[in-house]
Amino acid sequence: MFLNRLKRLSKPKNSQFIIDDIINRSEKITIKRGAQYPAVAVPEAVSQHARFRGNVFKQKGVAVFASNNAMACLDEEKGFLSHGKVVNGFSYKAAADKLNAAKEYADYSKCKVLDLTSPGGKFYSHFLFDVLPKVQAIKSLGIDLNFFDKIIINFKDLPFIKEAFEILNIDFNKVEGRSAYNRILKCSCFVSVSEPRDALYTSDWIVDFIRETFSSNLPISAGTSLYISRNLGSKRIITNENEFINELHLAGIDTIYCEKNTVKQNAKIFRAANVVVAPHGAGLANIVFCRPGTTVVELFSSHWSDEFWKLCVACGLNYIPVQVEREDGSMANLATLDYVNSYLKLNAENMRVNNFLSLFNRTDF
Repeated sequence: MFLNRLKRLSKPKNSQFIIDDIINRSEKITIKRGAQYPAVAVPEAVSQHARFRGNVFKQKGVAVFASNNAMACLDEEKGFLSHGKVVNGFSYKAAADKLNAAKEYADYSKCKVLDLTSPGGKFYSHFLFDVLPKVQAIKSLGIDLNFFDKIIINFKDLPFIKEAFEILNIDFNKVEGRSAYNRILKCSCFVSVSEPRDALYTSDWIVDFIRETFSSNLPISAGTSLYISRNLGSKRIITNENEFINELHLAGIDTIYCEKNTVKQNAKIFRAANVVVAPHGAGLANIVFCRPGTTVVELFSSHWSDEFWKLCVACGLNYIPVQVEREDGSMANLATLDYVNSYLKLNAENMRVNNFLSLFNRTDF
């Protein structure tokens, strides 16, 4: 496994020596090369969806950048200068242009800074699969994360983020949320990691790391069936959920609210699951803890993305997407959804679920 190979790469050298070595190697080092996997079967329910992107998945190469004279723009599309020159392969043009034009910046010249920001990194699934793998990338090189004075992430004040850093033995006092103040900064010791996922495909090494971090020592309980409710949230709610939950209860499916639990508690719950049913949403990120062969039923009315299908492929899970009614009782035409002009509306759309047991008793479950 890649995770084990990464561990063998760790050297008994101090963190500054390793960072200096990266700088001497043209400031970048590749720790994981990209790969393409064979095509997989396409679930019929989403084959015509407007956001369907094909069935050939890629593992993204991962690289670490380090500089002893850096400027960074930590927008969603980031950019970096090293000794006044654009860092190609790590920088978007708009961000690089912003740096070249910057007259004000946060001065971190006396700090050793690690950038772990990632697009969407304050949201649960993106934090698990885009931010935390960067921690593993740094650790794999033998760098102690507590070597840094500042570790910048998208957002600090969420319980699951603090829990993860504590489990990884990283001093949370050094963690700093991205803000208007530090979005553009200058630093004399700066390290960043490229994005670990391509088109939301979660590679084996990421799955292994997340499981090792949160669930490696947890016992496996007897098989259970779960329904993840989103009704504590504000979008993609099942409006007739009380009826739906009663129907699920008849099938022996229990309701859980993932946001009430710690990551470790969710890891234990999902590790025991044989069946998981849920509307599209962040709670489905917890299927990373499921055992191979678990059935995952993703409910959606209009909005869907391939993230959890791809996660099921990576984890060896049985993925079944099910389109259900919109809140008004209509069925969306998935092929004609207008994501360019109506993304926010589609993403927030509530739904209704009727006669679910007739679907759940299908032979392919």
